[in-house]
Amino acid sequence: MWVLNSEHHFKRAKELGVAGIMTDYPTKLRRFLDDQ
Repeated sequence: MWVLNSEHHFKRAKELGVAGIMTDYPTKLRRFLDDQ
């Protein structure tokens, strides 16, 4: 398991269709997902 902390990695994970993302920055991830 890896922790994703950059928008680049969030985007790649979403493209791959992952079921969940672990991050040290949940607010940053929430903003990224809201903007998609």
